Amino acid sequence: MSSLSLDSKKRILNWSKKNRIETRDTTQPASGDAPAAKLADLVEERYLVIETYRKNGDPVRTPVWFAEHQGIIYVRTNTDTGKARRIRRNPHVRIAPSSARGIPKSDWIEAEAIIAGEGEAKTAFSLLKTKYGIQYRLIRFIHWLQTRKDRSVALRIRI
Repeated sequence: MSSLSLDSKKRILNWSKKNRIETRDTTQPASGDAPAAKLADLVEERYLVIETYRKNGDPVRTPVWFAEHQGIIYVRTNTDTGKARRIRRNPHVRIAPSSARGIPKSDWIEAEAIIAGEGEAKTAFSLLKTKYGIQYRLIRFIHWLQTRKDRSVALRIRI
């Protein structure tokens, strides 16, 4: 599952130590029910922090709104954002429930992320609209006023 080189993993570990972030070796295979249990814990949360990786292996954390459907986590972003570019290059991510500022509330979960297809993206956007209600609609309206174009894509995250 991990496509990071050994050098990248060392850089991530060093960065984590420097910034006092707890890390654990996740190379052991998880039990079959572990992803479902982790996903069940996430569903009730409002924010999720996604950790993507730059070319040099440095982690970048981004708090996001998310919705879960049939074991998949969906996030809306624009095609030209940093996280979308980093995910296209390296689909390995870590996620954790978080505060609105991206401070993790519990342990990190290893995951894979890809850009979802157009049909799947429409479903994801509908799920986000249902979960976040008027806040979601207001943010989308403000974004539309600012740009007048929609470059939105859905990230498909699988634990």
